[in-house]
Amino acid sequence: MDKNGYDDLVQCILNALQYKACKVLLYGLAAENTSNEGEIDIAVLTPYKISEDQEERLSDAVSDLNKKHCGRYSVIDIDITSFTNKRSDFPLYQEIVQTGMVLWTK
Repeated sequence: MDKNGYDDLVQCILNALQYKACKVLLYGLAAENTSNEGEIDIAVLTPYKISEDQEERLSDAVSDLNKKHCGRYSVIDIDITSFTNKRSDFPLYQEIVQTGMVLWTK
């Protein structure tokens, strides 16, 4: 699936966070185009640690999308400062840097 095929997902994420995001990235196997099946990993970089209300809205939006698309999406939110400062310390952050494909940026 190309970048444009994720428009609905990106729009749901942005709506849930009230557009308080810096970037939405596809990462992992789906970003490397090595797999068309299985889970699709999405990282949402935010300007700050999101509130519990935003976290709940994001979780609900992803849950609704997963019901619609048979549980394909795994979405994580990371505040940009933590991501920038710790990306060399965490394998997940390294994977996002290495394989990440920008679906949306502010």
